[in-house]
Amino acid sequence: MLPFPVVVGAIVILFASLVAQRRLIDGLVDRDWNVLIDMLVSAAVGYGPSVLWMWFVSRRWGTGKLTADLGVRFRWQDLGWGPLIWIGTHMGVAVAVLTMHALDVPYRGNLEAQVSTSPERAAVVSLVVSAVILAPIVEEALFRGVVMRGLLSKTTPPAAIALQGVLFGAAHVQPDFGRESIGLVIALSVAGIGFGLGSYLLRRLGPVMIAHACFNGLAITVLLVQVY
Repeated sequence: MLPFPVVVGAIVILFASLVAQRRLIDGLVDRDWNVLIDMLVSAAVGYGPSVLWMWFVSRRWGTGKLTADLGVRFRWQDLGWGPLIWIGTHMGVAVAVLTMHALDVPYRGNLEAQVSTSPERAAVVSLVVSAVILAPIVEEALFRGVVMRGLLSKTTPPAAIALQGVLFGAAHVQPDFGRESIGLVIALSVAGIGFGLGSYLLRRLGPVMIAHACFNGLAITVLLVQVY
């Protein structure tokens, strides 16, 4: 476990980074830069500060070995556990989305706008790399490796798993979506809880990184089929 202050630092830094990232994206729209450069700069601003925070947490409260301190470990059986966690999490999200539709809660996928507004091949490739590789690694290390471990030092496992899931969902809010962000936060909170439960039970992040990659990969595939 990690001390609770790491949770506060992680959340403050992440949300500040996301605000800066969105402001940066708005500014880059008017510049005639290559879309790959736009994506690289955006990823650096959005994820860079959190990576530095995790490195600091490891040096300050851990052993200095980042992957070991955060539980970033892989085993061959994770090739089976990852898809199983993904299936369970996907089913949970599907139930949540169907329930929201029945209750008329507005919902819109967070990757939808990125694909539909930037259908160029370079933009799609950049999005796939970001969503299927970068996001599963950085977000799992941050939320399940740092935030959940910090919460476990102050609360019970069920509460820690639930709270980090809600924070994970809130981190994906899209202001431009308006009321549709409500359903998005709920759906991704369910996903965050599923990933949190998997990492807690297996005591490592390898399986949930694979599950997260599968989760985002399926979402992008469905959207690309619809767009193209």
